[in-house]
Formats: sequence, structure tokens, C-alpha cells
Amino acid sequence: MSRPQTTETVQDRRLIGYMFIDTHQDTFTYAVAAEGREEPTAARTISSDPRQLRKALKKLDAEYALRICYEADGSGYELSRQLRDWGYPCEVMAPSLTPKKPGDHRKNDQRDAKQGAKSYRAGDLTPICVPTVEREEERALVRCRNQLLNAQKRFKYQLNSFLRTNALSYRDGKNWTKKHLDWIRGLALSPSKQFVVTELLLQIDVLELQLQRCAEAIEALAQQPRYRDLVAALRAFRGFETLTAVSLCVELGELRRFATPGELMSYLGLTCGEDRSSDHGEWLHITKAGNSLCRRLLVEASWHYEHTPGVSRKLRRRQEGVAPEVVAHAWNAQKRLHKRFWHLARRKNRQVAVVAVARELAGFVWAVATQLVPPPPSDCADAAPGLSPALWGLPTIPALR
Repeated sequence: MSRPQTTETVQDRRLIGYMFIDTHQDTFTYAVAAEGREEPTAARTISSDPRQLRKALKKLDAEYALRICYEADGSGYELSRQLRDWGYPCEVMAPSLTPKKPGDHRKNDQRDAKQGAKSYRAGDLTPICVPTVEREEERALVRCRNQLLNAQKRFKYQLNSFLRTNALSYRDGKNWTKKHLDWIRGLALSPSKQFVVTELLLQIDVLELQLQRCAEAIEALAQQPRYRDLVAALRAFRGFETLTAVSLCVELGELRRFATPGELMSYLGLTCGEDRSSDHGEWLHITKAGNSLCRRLLVEASWHYEHTPGVSRKLRRRQEGVAPEVVAHAWNAQKRLHKRFWHLARRKNRQVAVVAVARELAGFVWAVATQLVPPPPSDCADAAPGLSPALWGLPTIPALR
């Protein structure tokens, strides 16, 4: 891991100052560590008002050539964009990869700011990829659909639980089909129970309409020039519809920022942890680090590969107009992953097997995005030179042994 860049021009004789900001909704606490081995300046707390921050930075400008960073949190990336607009280099750091002593249980804003400044100066912090405003808005759309889907699931669980507590069970097919919903609406219930069922059904129906509107917006997003080619290529794979393909494109951004498929697998948390000393130890469960939505989508898509390789009518339609090399790559993925699934499923739990398939499927996705589809315009604002902008520090090791 390289330390932040410290190159200065001949005209600028100020010391390089590594500034760490501990951000909160109402306050910012910052400290500056000058290049060398001096202790950071005393931490100072100011209002999160941009005018107060700008005033503090102007005072520090007289003494330091500032390099600024803060940890990614719920405040988003607007502070980073604002600092860049003012002309200050700014990086956003991964909080999960910040070094911390196991026995250190003291935490306060001033101490965290000073320690963060020292770690930044030492190069111990890991920057993440800051998305553009456009991609952040598109990601909000994809995540909105996922939140609505989770809300609808909760109402469905509540309705199912309510019916079960009243000894009402549907046994004529799958739940939440039209036939199942008609059965629920036709139940003869007391007025109070009917009120509960009606209200829960109303919530489910409203959320279904909202999901349809989100799906239409995502379908329109798939036609944007920066996503069109890659979405079409991913839809040539078994288990990938437009919603899955667009979600992966928006959440992962430019896949060329991952130097190898193993880095993408690690980013998605599909590689194993390890508890090993010398030749003794064991592989642990997958790390589940990184983007949980992408990991879930890949696992869901991987269940399709338990079936015998083949090209259905729907898949053939999705492959129309796609480059032959992409279609051939998708066919190779079907054969490889089907064989892999059943090789593992015969001796391990099927859920374990499908996660291993999802890990390899991520490798096929990486190959398509980096080798078979022309690169779209870059959507990563910047990252530290010499560093991949993703959240590294995770082992690239086999999912299963």
C-alpha cells in the first residue's frame, strides 16, 4: 500500500499537511499531521457549516500544502466534491480497513482525528472509489427498488403469519400467485380480521405498483449509452435479466478498476476467510465484505446453473444482436458452472455449492466487462495513484477446498 503523494512544486515551500476530518452531522473535528515525525496538531472541532470549514482551511493554507481525507459514512461524498471544488486534494477512506489496536478501547472525536491524521501520513488508510454524481443517483434508483422489495416482503410475511395464527393455510399451489391472492380476498372473516387483511393487501398492492415504476425507470437506464453494451452482454448469460444486469453495472461501476477477477471476487465478499498458522488451520466461511446487493444477485443467478446447459427461447431472444464471442463466453460459463455445481453438490451442502458457483460467475462477468465489451466513459472521480480504488485488503483465495 503506497503512501499519499507528497510531490510539491518548486514555488510551494510549505510543509505537506495530512489532514483528517472526523465527520458528524453537526460538527467536524480535524487534525493535521505535518510531513515528518512530528505529532499532529491539536484537534479542533468546528461546525459542519461549509463557511466554517472554508475559513479553517484558509488559515491552515498559510502553513501547509493540505492533503485531506475522511472516512466514508452516512454523510456521503458531497464533502469530498466540495473540497475538490475549492482546490484541495481529498480522498475518502474505507473505515473497515482502518488499522486499530485490539486493546485500544478509547474513542473520542479529538483522539480519532489525531490518530487518523497520523495513519494518513503513514499511508495506512485505504481510499475508495468516489462515484460521480450521475452514478450515485443511478445507484439510488437501484437501491430504492431493493428497499421497496424488502418492504413488500415484510408485509407478505406479516400477512402469512396473521393467517397462520388463525388456522388459515393455502395448500393449492405457490403463495402470492393470482390464485393465492384471490383465495385470500375470498376468505370469510370477522370485521376486525377482515380489516387487518385488507390493509396488509393494500400495502402489498401499493408496493407492487411502486416496484413496477422502478422497473420501468431501470429499463430506461439500461438504454443509456454508458450501460447499453454491457447490459446486453450480461443478459446473454443464464440467470441475468435486465434488472440484475443494470444493478451490477450501476453498483460496481467501471469493472476495469479491478486488475484481476480475484479482486472483484474479494470485493464482493465471495472469497473465504482463513484461520491458519503455518500448515495448520482451516478455511472459514466467505468474508461477506463489500457490496451485499451484488453478492445476493450473483447467488440468485447462480441457482440457474444447477440445470442442464441449454438455450431457452427467452435466453435466445436476449442473445439476439449480441457479439458471437460474448454468446460463446456465456455458453462456456453454462457448461463450466453446471459441472462445478454438481461436483460440489454431491459432497457438500447445495447452498455452499451455489456460493462457489457465484464466485466463479463473478469471474465470467469480469471477463466480459474488461475484455469483450468496449470501455464506457470512466465514472470514478479519482483514487490514489498506484492503488486500485476498490476496497482491498481481502484475501483472494479459493471459495472451497
